[in-house]
Amino acid sequence: MWRVVYPHFNLFNYYMTTEKILKSYTVAQLRKEIIAKNIKGVTKMKRADLHAVIMKNKERFSHLKEQ
Repeated sequence: MWRVVYPHFNLFNYYMTTEKILKSYTVAQLRKEIIAKNIKGVTKMKRADLHAVIMKNKERFSHLKEQ
């Protein structure tokens, strides 16, 4: 049986790319981006928590690119 392989999409690479993009921003920049999207309660969050908020709302942060 043949297995279909999609070389242009790899879930692991997608996740790692997203993490790399998020790590290129400072904590203050991440907070500013999240607050701009009207998500409340982020002022005392640490980097890992901010990453989780962004990953949970990926469609709202698709504009973020690596700096």
